[in-house]
Amino acid sequence: MNNPTITIVLLDRLEELGFTNEFFDIVHHFNGESIESHRKYCANHTGVFKAGGTNEQVQKRLHIILNSYVSGGFTNPDVFRYLAHASVIEIPYDG
Repeated sequence: MNNPTITIVLLDRLEELGFTNEFFDIVHHFNGESIESHRKYCANHTGVFKAGGTNEQVQKRLHIILNSYVSGGFTNPDVFRYLAHASVIEIPYDG
């Protein structure tokens, strides 16, 4: 899971379900990073994310959030707040 294109797909799908910058801020290692800013970063990134690096960690957290939301049958976007925190517990910030 280190292809930047996967992150873009995850962000697109999550946004369709109501995932916002507020929730993304919990998941990302930089405070105040927007979904759009990270999407642009991923679109312009050449190659793959560093294995085990912060961007791969963000991607894994997004994957956990999307899978949990969909498989859990959730429909209220407020649940994303809790799933975002849970993803950080599962994959802590590096450093």
